[in-house]
Amino acid sequence: ELIKSALDEIPSETLILALRTAPAAVREKVLKSRTKRDQQLILSEIEMPSDAANSEVEDAQKTILYAVRRKMKTEA
Repeated sequence: ELIKSALDEIPSETLILALRTAPAAVREKVLKSRTKRDQQLILSEIEMPSDAANSEVEDAQKTILYAVRRKMKTEA
């Protein structure tokens, strides 16, 4: 529930970038926190070729990590 709450604050564009290189298990867990429509949108965007630099993907992943950490601190 905590992770779902943190992910709700993350824009879909950031999630798409972050999930491009994420393992399938991580993708599945993140997508479960989104609506069916969002899941389909995100999956279709992930599968499309992208010219995003590795640094952009890493920054998106860090954004998600920091959001979860912030949520954990405020909920603890």
